[in-house]
Amino acid sequence: MDFTQSGIYWRIGVEFIDVRNVNKSKGWFSGKVVGGKITEDFNSDYRASATLEIDGGEIPLGVAVRIWAVAEDGRGDTQRIELGTFWPDPASMDYDHGRYHGSVELHSAMKRLGTDLRSGDGSVAKGSVVVGKFAKYVKNSGGVPAVKSGVSKTKKLAKAHVWKHGESVLEECQRLADALGAWIGVDTHGRVTLEPYVKPKKRSVSYTVPRGVRSMVEVGTLGYESPEVYNRFIASYENSVKVQKEVGTYQQNVKYTENVYDKSGKVIIHHQGDIRHHKGDKKYKTKTVKKKYYRSLQVPNSHPWSFSKLGRWYTYDCGSPTIAHDSDSSPTEAQVKAALEKHVKDALAEHADYRRTWSATMLYDPKVQVGKVINFYYSDNPDAPAVSRKCFVSAREITLDHTMKMELTLEAI
Repeated sequence: MDFTQSGIYWRIGVEFIDVRNVNKSKGWFSGKVVGGKITEDFNSDYRASATLEIDGGEIPLGVAVRIWAVAEDGRGDTQRIELGTFWPDPASMDYDHGRYHGSVELHSAMKRLGTDLRSGDGSVAKGSVVVGKFAKYVKNSGGVPAVKSGVSKTKKLAKAHVWKHGESVLEECQRLADALGAWIGVDTHGRVTLEPYVKPKKRSVSYTVPRGVRSMVEVGTLGYESPEVYNRFIASYENSVKVQKEVGTYQQNVKYTENVYDKSGKVIIHHQGDIRHHKGDKKYKTKTVKKKYYRSLQVPNSHPWSFSKLGRWYTYDCGSPTIAHDSDSSPTEAQVKAALEKHVKDALAEHADYRRTWSATMLYDPKVQVGKVINFYYSDNPDAPAVSRKCFVSAREITLDHTMKMELTLEAI
């Protein structure tokens, strides 16, 4: 079907799916879907959620919900599209005078991993095959894993992973994904997916939204999104340093000595060897002193939160880095400076991150998906011609009615 044409009418259908077998249908919802929405977010913990506005019928316990959209064009052609598979929250369903009504909250397959908390401490052994452990944990939480091409099937853990009592299975699965350089998601069939992670800026354009009736019907202004506003990062480290101070000269030769003690601590043998210090050699006293190191880093002037733009400092104290070193000695000055540099740079990358975004509305097009890079035509000035904009689709909200409008969050690339 050509989704770029006008006159497409949508109907919403709801299929019941076995909670442990996403390929097994258990019938269809007999009531009326009067509204709802599907929300997908590339950066959210569970990737997707939904609500259904229903009247009548019944959504029984023990089923998942698969939402379908049926498109019908002006020529009478139809196409059915799978929009998502979700697990209902029983507490959100209202039952009144023999009818279910109101709004039903629906959760993605990833929330099953997020609510499955570990009982007791444990670990994943060094040398474990990462994909195998990922698949096992997803299955044990009731999910269905789907590992996509490009993810290593043989890579093993370089070191053991330790989890603590009360941590979620999702946290451990995320650590396993990080070890693979992969990203965890969900597909419309209700599976927990594992795919190679590619930075948005390195993704190829998958689709150019055509101009016309089904293109962007409303585009908000270009803005910035950031969870935090910091423009300067400071860190410190206190190191124990041994310092030698000259305290005179030796007045006579000093030989190497070695004592052997009995059980009571009494010297029973006293050895003297070669000369250790000669008469006239300088004598030193060693003492341990505390030395502090500091590092400060600010965002560049081109950053929207820079001092040159805001006129004030928003400082983030990164604390002190952890520095690996020999237990019988302190870190060297070079190690400390390198660790401080990395510490503030990591903090800047995490806490000064921002996204240039558009909010946009368009009629449903199955090729505009979260995680994809698209082009669309838009002009900030209504009197100027539209130009092609390249962006990453980071979020999408689909309205479940006959219009099937999509609210998009588009990150500029």
